[in-house]
Amino acid sequence: MSLPLTCPHDHRPHHHDTTITLEPHLPGTPLDTLHRQGTLTRTQVQDATTHVLNALAHTTAGPATKALTALDEPHPLWRDHTTWPQALTALIDRRTTRFAHPLRAALPDLDTLHDALRRRLSHLPTEPPRIVHGDLCPPNILATDQDTPTAVLDWGFLTTAADPLFDTATAAGFHDMYGPHAREHDDALLTRWTGTSGPERERALLYRAAYALISANAYSDTGEDGHFLWCVRTFERADVRAVLGV
Repeated sequence: MSLPLTCPHDHRPHHHDTTITLEPHLPGTPLDTLHRQGTLTRTQVQDATTHVLNALAHTTAGPATKALTALDEPHPLWRDHTTWPQALTALIDRRTTRFAHPLRAALPDLDTLHDALRRRLSHLPTEPPRIVHGDLCPPNILATDQDTPTAVLDWGFLTTAADPLFDTATAAGFHDMYGPHAREHDDALLTRWTGTSGPERERALLYRAAYALISANAYSDTGEDGHFLWCVRTFERADVRAVLGV
């Protein structure tokens, strides 16, 4: 099943050795803008995000999705792997090794966390992968004034073929990353989408830990930005550490 939403589609004509990207104008307004201007309530923004998550969960991830790279890596995420848990674990290994110095400075028990996460991921189910956006936050979802989603933007950061719960887990945190009530909103969405306990909730928390190690240094090699701190604070959560068993 294809995604029932509009997505960017670019063309790259070459002109005088300069690559020009042309993209059609997509309908709708970003959810964060609609909320900020008072057009949509927070609940309506959450409802629209839920609609997108459900749509993505019913897609089929083909070979093109597996051919995508992750972050700034030079090779496809799925290269040399046949399952999502394998591909994800290998990505975590590469990123943790590459940014070991800033990560270990912020997380003295990095090796313990890394090993625990690897063990838990090795037991994940290997169901047919779906198309995962990887950065499903309110600015990347366009909608009408009546909270109907119309388009999804900014594919490519961590877009891949994966367990759709990865998008669910991360979208809960992206909904309000830095606000004074961020954790409250995060917990409410995780509960709405995965329940208060059980396998889905635990798997979502594992994916949050995985995302934290994968993307901590996405914007700063040395970890000198707010995103790095947000990722590090993931491992201060009692629920995340409980799932990891550390």
